Amino acid sequence: MKKMMVLAVLFINSAFGFSDPYQTFLKFINESGSLKMSLEFYQIQYGDHFDTAGDFYYLRDQYYFFDDAAQRIIFQDGEISTISKINKQIILDNIIPGEVTIFDILSGKNELIVPRVAILEKEYYKIPFTIPSWELSGMIRVLPTSGRPLEIKLSSGPDQETRIKINSAEPWDSNSIPEIDLTGFEKIDLRE
Repeated sequence: MKKMMVLAVLFINSAFGFSDPYQTFLKFINESGSLKMSLEFYQIQYGDHFDTAGDFYYLRDQYYFFDDAAQRIIFQDGEISTISKINKQIILDNIIPGEVTIFDILSGKNELIVPRVAILEKEYYKIPFTIPSWELSGMIRVLPTSGRPLEIKLSSGPDQETRIKINSAEPWDSNSIPEIDLTGFEKIDLRE
């Protein structure tokens, strides 16, 4: 029976052309160049719900941003900028060293993530993971042949969950970042 299970796993892995779904996901992110992903974002924290839809732009390692109708959140080289389109404010801050956001996971930042054994379900792989330093756990759902992400979940307990559904992922010209007219925006600098 054990031999049959091993043969089945080997067959499935060779049929889909790879042996580690998490590495295939990282390869998709890192070798695709700049990407634009259409997302649906949902978060629950202590009974409060937040959801939005927008675009995630991965331009390079340590430079990516999320853009929706109300705000743009930019992660670039250790700094985070939040542009509130509604309040006409720009808030600048440093990223806390070792902090992990769901956007870090989506960008393939992986030094703190401990992936578990992937599970083949229907037409995708489900990759459970933990982030021990932050007592977080989660799951990445990817397409088997390309590693393109379909969904990411992150949880730190029953009352805290973040979920992203990735509707599309396509190459993007990093020179054509959508502009925001920042005329009249208040700048708040929290960097030390």
